[in-house]
Amino acid sequence: MKNEFSTVTTKGQLVIPSRLRRKYAIRKGTQVVFVEEENRLVPQPLTPEFIRTLRGSLKGEPSALKILRKERKRHPSWMASNKLVPGVDDQARKEEERPQEKKGPRSHELLRHTH
Repeated sequence: MKNEFSTVTTKGQLVIPSRLRRKYAIRKGTQVVFVEEENRLVPQPLTPEFIRTLRGSLKGEPSALKILRKERKRHPSWMASNKLVPGVDDQARKEEERPQEKKGPRSHELLRHTH
């Protein structure tokens, strides 16, 4: 691991060295979250690659999606006044639009019993 240095400007801006921008796919418009860890400040680019690494990290119960949907039902005025979260809201909308499963026997099960 090679150390790279940068200086903060009078406007509080920081230049990320080009080698690191290329390595971590940081381009114009890439958002960066600053994570405080004890006495360190860690910049984390929010790239599609980083987002993919988070998939499955919230598996298990209680489901974050179920909690979000439940809260939105409890507070519809809050939902209307806030922006939707890309990805999460799309998934919730798809699940709500999905047709409900029928409770009766399926057609292939009926055919099996009649022959």
